[in-house]
Amino acid sequence: MKILSCAGPGAIEGNSLTLKETKVVLEGIAVGGKTIREHLEAINHREAIYFVEELVEKGQILSECQIKSIHQLVLKNIDDKHAGTYRKNNVIISSTDHHLPDAIHFSPFYPLLRLPGGPIGGRVFTKVKPL
Repeated sequence: MKILSCAGPGAIEGNSLTLKETKVVLEGIAVGGKTIREHLEAINHREAIYFVEELVEKGQILSECQIKSIHQLVLKNIDDKHAGTYRKNNVIISSTDHHLPDAIHFSPFYPLLRLPGGPIGGRVFTKVKPL
């Protein structure tokens, strides 16, 4: 689950690590021809997954602070200046008609994460897909 979770999000952001290469990186081995950023993205996603799993084990309620902590873990040593903060500039996703909210309206969208029973249905949840 962790390897698929680490490889998938990176591909969306342009990371060229394959599933096998991601596995190697997560075992602590550098892959030739890949950037440090690509290595860090895979490692950081794994750390963020561990953090979320810990929240689940403790039955924690997902808070805005924890969401920012997850973001900080994902960007650690990649973009420390923006890690754990709301974006201040508008962004677009190329090759799609999907429009993201304007940066100025982004932080107020946090209440949309609230579902009946509290934040994210009251508890943090994950979906584990067997390999």
